[in-house]
Amino acid sequence: MRIERYISANLGDPDLTPARIAHYSGISLRYLHKLFSGSGYTVREWVKVQRLEAAHRDLEATPTGINIGEIAYRWGFSDQAQFCRAFKQHYGYSASELRFQVV
Repeated sequence: MRIERYISANLGDPDLTPARIAHYSGISLRYLHKLFSGSGYTVREWVKVQRLEAAHRDLEATPTGINIGEIAYRWGFSDQAQFCRAFKQHYGYSASELRFQVV
């Protein structure tokens, strides 16, 4: 639970890595990976999914004046193209398609 709260509070930090999460939690990196092994996700994948879900909520809630790139950076993605590929792969539709539906 503490690990999940830390991740949620730091999703916007592009430097949020498994090593940093383990250090904050006071556990070894190996043990952190072991904790996530039953979830079906690696730590890195779980962080990415959490970021995508946060960005999805933002895309639905924010006005169209805020561009997709700004939302991607807000949630820790290093560039807009990377975000758009990950978003489409995860949801099956693009971020701009979601933005168009909401408008």
